[in-house]
Amino acid sequence: MRISEVAKLIGLADSNIRFYEKKGLLTPARKAESGYRDYSEEDVRRLKLILLYRKMDFSIENIEMLLKGNVSVKDAFQKQEEELAARMEMLQGALDLCRMLHCEESMDDIDVDEYLNYVREEEKKGRQFGSVELWLDDMAQYTWLTFAKNNPIYGMLAIHPRLGRAFSLLLPLLLFSIPVISLVENHVNGEPTTPGLVIFWGIILLIYILGFIQFRATRYKESLAEELHENT
Repeated sequence: MRISEVAKLIGLADSNIRFYEKKGLLTPARKAESGYRDYSEEDVRRLKLILLYRKMDFSIENIEMLLKGNVSVKDAFQKQEEELAARMEMLQGALDLCRMLHCEESMDDIDVDEYLNYVREEEKKGRQFGSVELWLDDMAQYTWLTFAKNNPIYGMLAIHPRLGRAFSLLLPLLLFSIPVISLVENHVNGEPTTPGLVIFWGIILLIYILGFIQFRATRYKESLAEELHENT
């Protein structure tokens, strides 16, 4: 089956299907004589599963693990349900705040501190609002993809939002703290600092920082592309 036929059958644009192929979720065979993609019934069913998972707002990374069987479907659904419920709670807090501000005549005249204090007090009670720490989420995602993606031990951590995020943020923290601890220890013991050690860890940190910067730039471009091409 040609890509145009699959797109028409499922109700997607060709670019959407190519997007999933680029992400490695689909690997259709190609006809030897023409080189065109040849989608089998199994490919079509796999694509339908991807769409079903996307309708539940699974990330591309989690869909990949589900399709490969790296995580339990039951566990994945449970964790996704918890994450969606938490997100709904956060959205409700943001919605209520938006409604409160909507009653104001002008943003120029409002007491910003009053509203921010309201948010802080509500957050102390367990209420959730929009997150302002997107870079931490990106750091957690980058760390997981770099160090733990192919390690089955950490597979479930990626599905569990809180544990996965905590683990992914702990790794770079350890990475940054090791050279500092070593330098402090040498200073306390009166031992000379080994230039090679400083250079080594400096290179490691530089590689991590440059990789993270590139990762954020790539994620931003992909988010724009997905927004343009995704109909889900």
